[in-house]
Amino acid sequence: MCFDDLAARNKNQEGGFILVSVVWFSVVAAIVIAFLSELIYFELNAEIDGAEKILKQLESRSTQETLLFLLATRERNFAGLDVERKYSPQKIFDPFRIDSYALGEKLIKFDRTLYAGRGSCLFSLQDAGSLVSLRSKTGKELENFLLSIGKDKNQARSLNAKYQDYIDRDKKARFSGAESSQYPSTEREYFPRNRFVTNSGELKNVYGWKENLNQLDFRLMEDELSIYPQSRLNPNSMTFARLKSVFKDPVIAQKIIDYRRDKQISSRQEVQELTGVIDPEVLMGIAFLPSKHIILRVFCDGETIQIVQSVTLTPDSKYRPWSVDYKLPRASKRKVEEITEQSYRYSRQETPRRYAIFANQ
Repeated sequence: MCFDDLAARNKNQEGGFILVSVVWFSVVAAIVIAFLSELIYFELNAEIDGAEKILKQLESRSTQETLLFLLATRERNFAGLDVERKYSPQKIFDPFRIDSYALGEKLIKFDRTLYAGRGSCLFSLQDAGSLVSLRSKTGKELENFLLSIGKDKNQARSLNAKYQDYIDRDKKARFSGAESSQYPSTEREYFPRNRFVTNSGELKNVYGWKENLNQLDFRLMEDELSIYPQSRLNPNSMTFARLKSVFKDPVIAQKIIDYRRDKQISSRQEVQELTGVIDPEVLMGIAFLPSKHIILRVFCDGETIQIVQSVTLTPDSKYRPWSVDYKLPRASKRKVEEITEQSYRYSRQETPRRYAIFANQ
């Protein structure tokens, strides 16, 4: 009898142990499965994010390469690039002939109007010849630009003098300028290069500029300054800031921008009637043909980097139809909607136009 009771008790204990073991195994298995599921979820999301990032990079690169192809193979006119008219090099015997610069229906303007590229990418083109040149002999336009962003005359003159000392080939400091002896000896990577800057970002290396200019000022310089020798007054592609600086009136600047949204400006008489300006120095300085220096800007939705690429076009070359002068990634926290809204103020294109060559199909 005692033996039977002991056997029954052992059997119950074994059953209880098995039950507890099953429960614990189930709990551990559930935890392991949950952990593995979470791990797989994160890894899957990481793979998806990685694939999307690669896709954005491919779309950005595809947009850049397509733009370079178009710039090298399509005709340019007063306002921009004719998407459908192929470039055909020919000798123009009549210097006043303007047939080849007629405004086409499908146009990519050189005034930073926003267009849709591949996928979710947006892009704009800017004629660098219509910006303020950093290669002028006196830097007078640079000084005027510094005045336009709020610097007083003494600051503008001093900053310009320091820049001229930075790029000239002598070691003699200008009044309010700075040569090697003024640069900190502990930071020898910053010193006068005695050559022209390669991009506007290099201005941060000029003595005294970082102390007197903020990030917003340098951001404006990226948009308004050019490293090229030309400094044209093409009303079809000049920025609002430069129009305001040249014509000394923001109302006139906005009037030109409103006018060129649907038309091109192709004569000095047109400019005079539009602005009322009679200053012969301004009127004679106007040039309507685009330069060979173009700045490309590409920004894709979800990316924090905007690609800024400046090229010199040599379309007659059989081997090198363009030369990339610099290509820089620029940090940008703005979303596509914000960039579109900013562009809309100047182009009135609520939705950036996409041409067939940039379509996904």
